[in-house]
Amino acid sequence: MAGRLNHLRFDGRRPVRIVSDLHLWGDRPATLARFEHCIERARADAAALLILGDLFEYWVGDDDLGSADIAPAARALKAATDAGLTVGFLPGNRDFLIGRRFARATGVTLLADEVALDVGGFRAWLMHGDTLCTDDVGYQRFRRITRLPGLAWVWNHTALAWRHERIAAMRRASKQRKRSTGLQAWMDATPPAIAAAFATAARRLPGCITLIHGHTHRPAVHDEGDGRRRWVLPDWEFDGTPEPRGGGVEITPEGVRWFSA
Repeated sequence: MAGRLNHLRFDGRRPVRIVSDLHLWGDRPATLARFEHCIERARADAAALLILGDLFEYWVGDDDLGSADIAPAARALKAATDAGLTVGFLPGNRDFLIGRRFARATGVTLLADEVALDVGGFRAWLMHGDTLCTDDVGYQRFRRITRLPGLAWVWNHTALAWRHERIAAMRRASKQRKRSTGLQAWMDATPPAIAAAFATAARRLPGCITLIHGHTHRPAVHDEGDGRRRWVLPDWEFDGTPEPRGGGVEITPEGVRWFSA
């Protein structure tokens, strides 16, 4: 994506926190409150907060910033960046259409699909994670189509109400798919795609043996051999569930560790 940063460096004096898959929306006030708390913590003691996609449940366009589903999180981000916190956003499969208007309104830095990160010498490769799930053939086809040049411009110039209707229909279909199939193995990252991501990371960021991503909703640390580690971030859910979840990872010059929301 032209104009988006693909390399971030921090001196390591303060940690960098990384989250993904918050799926914020108006019907999830408790999750929003946890995110606001996460932002406040980062303002107090972190160098940056990096969001690896799917900050919102879905995104109809930057002309929807004033909606009740978007505005509260946008205000919290604006307050944080005004206070000096670096906030980076890497596009997810739900909100890849977030653009420059959102960035101007919130002070958030737009990041490329894959980002090299250096925190005081500790190096990590960041991505949303959807491109790793190559066995999900239907989704990969959808991803290629929705990112065709010019399609975003056409989408953004249709009626806002129509866009809401279309994405609401896709959201219902997605929920039905999850109810009928659950989290299937073909929805997870595949070994060839993981190996390719590490190869890209090593080429673009020499010495990098750490991959961090979200998307799959399967939080874990995977030993990929030869000292390589793959950290999979949790999704966030604090509304109407007996098992609340959230958080992410924190990076210092010493390495990566989990943090709770």
